[in-house]
Amino acid sequence: QLAETEDRIAASRRFYNANVRALNTRVESFPSNIVAGMFGFHQEEYFEVGDEQVRSAPPVDFG
Repeated sequence: QLAETEDRIAASRRFYNANVRALNTRVESFPSNIVAGMFGFHQEEYFEVGDEQVRSAPPVDFG
């Protein structure tokens, strides 16, 4: 069950980053960059997890 939850989190992270990539491409591309500038859209940052956060899993007590 824990592995399934981790897989769902990873899938959600990939989905989010794919949408950020699409947004960033549109914000940079002509002519959509003109509209993006008019309405205040800007590039977003990808969701990234540092190596230290990945290695240190929280303790789990099933007792």
